[in-house]
Amino acid sequence: MDDMWSNHEPMDSADTPTDTVCTHPSYRPRRKHPTAEELAAESMAADMEKWITYIPGDNDDSTSEPFSQWLANNLPSQLSRTDGIGRIAVAAPGYNIMDDALEDLIGAQESWEQLKACGRPINLRTITDIAKVHSVIRGKWLFYTSTGLKVDHLWSLVAQGVVEGRCGISATVTPYNPHDESGSHVIGVYNNNFTDYEQVMDLEHAVRLLGIKCQMMYKPIIYSKLGIYSNNEWGLQPSVYKSVYDIVKCCSRVMELTRSSHMPSHAGDQPL
Repeated sequence: MDDMWSNHEPMDSADTPTDTVCTHPSYRPRRKHPTAEELAAESMAADMEKWITYIPGDNDDSTSEPFSQWLANNLPSQLSRTDGIGRIAVAAPGYNIMDDALEDLIGAQESWEQLKACGRPINLRTITDIAKVHSVIRGKWLFYTSTGLKVDHLWSLVAQGVVEGRCGISATVTPYNPHDESGSHVIGVYNNNFTDYEQVMDLEHAVRLLGIKCQMMYKPIIYSKLGIYSNNEWGLQPSVYKSVYDIVKCCSRVMELTRSSHMPSHAGDQPL
């Protein structure tokens, strides 16, 4: 289903939360930087655990519980990874989270192994080729926040925006993990196609309109599915865009972190 490390997405060096709007004085960074292999293994383990999901609508797959009640009963700060909960998720109206299973992950893995064995360059372009062939083209804007009232509040903003159809196709948040020294959660908001620059930027703008002012990173799902995290042996940057909100100017600036002929090149920062 998703792709986050332990109780949250693996934190790349460029992803370290620095925005005081979204972090807490008690925030503690990790003492140890796990390897890419460790991150991939933890992500897979979390994917196998229970998901608590809200699906709006009135069909057979919809959640019968009122959204406000569901939200109050499933606060990320109150649900624990140690109870076997991997993710908390919401879907936009008309979007079936189960459709994510249609992604050809086995085929993508096979193509990835072939790419590594053939000696071709391993970069965003060749990885994007794999993503397109096997329909693994979702991406997400993600950000980190401290546990407690902060994560519960920010998650409520995002979840409501998604359920009301104002922001993305789905969103996830990680539960509290008492074994994670950072005490943080990650919230991810998804779109259909990471190669569609306008769609990616529209989603960034929609997230900002919800009131989110954290530093955000944009990551194609294919990276996580192939086990490409920070500290990987190819020196790849798992995130392709970075968004920083300027509280004084009341606007965000999006920076491109990598170049590829499959991704539009936009020189400089992009005020939105």
